[in-house]
Amino acid sequence: MERQTFCCHAPSVRLEKLRQGRRIAVQVPKFPGYLFVKLDEVNDNWHRIRSTRGLLKLVHFNDRLLPTEDRIIEAIRGRLGVDQASAPYLEPGERVVVAEGP
Repeated sequence: MERQTFCCHAPSVRLEKLRQGRRIAVQVPKFPGYLFVKLDEVNDNWHRIRSTRGLLKLVHFNDRLLPTEDRIIEAIRGRLGVDQASAPYLEPGERVVVAEGP
């Protein structure tokens, strides 16, 4: 879609995966199947996006596109700007309490 001159954002995170017995860092989508595209419903020809390879459908309500506010996209970008691998949620050996569930 960038070749169609639309501003796109596909948030991803770095994870460690085990491949052939080795740990490697890989980038994976934060929201698999979703791509945020900045569109002006009045001025942009968003109909040409429908022919993009891999696109299943646009998020919409009735016949209107369902926009995501710019502040939400910026908040996602801000949160993903922190290197999650260098600032883990839990440290090895840290005590946790399971409040409910199996």
